[in-house]
Amino acid sequence: MKSDGSDNINACHRSNSKELVATTDEMGSIKIFNYPCLEKGAKFVQGQGHSSHVTNVRFNKVDSNLVTVGGNDRSVFVWTVKNLK
Repeated sequence: MKSDGSDNINACHRSNSKELVATTDEMGSIKIFNYPCLEKGAKFVQGQGHSSHVTNVRFNKVDSNLVTVGGNDRSVFVWTVKNLK
């Protein structure tokens, strides 16, 4: 079975509060999970905006924003993080 790339994680970063973890993948998706994320199929919030793979992700110091860097689209996105709970 061929993968669509969404299970190929390129980068991840845990929030400074240790409450969230963000991942990026080959399909241009950003996913935010509650931390720790211990089970397969855990609930997440997904952001879509990059036109290709996302190479890196980082929370800012106060966890109010998430910065992602695109691969082929060469763009930097700043996302607003709202409480997931």
